[in-house]
Amino acid sequence: MGRSNLPLAKLVPDLPIVEFGIGYNGPFSNFRVYESYAHMHKIWGVEKGYDPDASYYEVVIPNYYDPSEYPFKYEKEDYFLYLGRLVSRKGVAIAVEICQRIGAKLVLAGQGCTKVEGNAIHCADGSIYKGDNLVYAGCVIGEERAKLLQNARAVITPTVYTEPFCGVAVEAQLSGTPVITAPHGAFSETVEHGRTGFRCHTMDHFVWAAKHVHELDPRYIHQRAVANYSMDRVRWMYQEYFEMIDDLRREGWYEIHEDRQNLDWLRRY
Repeated sequence: MGRSNLPLAKLVPDLPIVEFGIGYNGPFSNFRVYESYAHMHKIWGVEKGYDPDASYYEVVIPNYYDPSEYPFKYEKEDYFLYLGRLVSRKGVAIAVEICQRIGAKLVLAGQGCTKVEGNAIHCADGSIYKGDNLVYAGCVIGEERAKLLQNARAVITPTVYTEPFCGVAVEAQLSGTPVITAPHGAFSETVEHGRTGFRCHTMDHFVWAAKHVHELDPRYIHQRAVANYSMDRVRWMYQEYFEMIDDLRREGWYEIHEDRQNLDWLRRY
């Protein structure tokens, strides 16, 4: 995972080196597992130019979760949640404005807060978020984190940059909680617009989504997340990828598995 492993990789040049969980810049290996297609295509553009050739051995396998750590809950409470780093590029100001415009409570949780003074939340990057509707919950883990996710009306993740994955969006959906998010980056893959959340372009879109998000079905949101991001799903995707690499010891890309009985093996995301 990352260029810090490059010296180790050089010690075993004859072995296939797999980088997995690539949501960072500067991968080095020939065998790469990206967190999203958005990030994979971005890296190709950076490395190969505006019209890059593809690589069949660079694949997308999403991050994986144990659903038991994110209990499903159908009934929601009366607050929205921002959970993540409190830095401006994560779109914190957008989340704050959405909730202020509709008069809703917004719980902020995550690292980056330096102090809370009255109704003002001061952050390390110099940002200050003010409002009587704001609550800072601190850095949350375990059961506290799970409860915040499962009880929220929606989780708001309006990241400004091209998000490589954003695990919080998936954690919310595993809990049966919809996501109100940006339209770009990995969100175009992880959030099904109009079914598990809303991908928004303008404040008008964000405000409308916040007012109507309760109409989405928490059961469907949970079921789709489990089907795509549980360890029981993702492990088979890694199995398939490792078998692709193992085939290189024989016919490689042209290796045919005559014993395939159906398409159950094809578990591509």
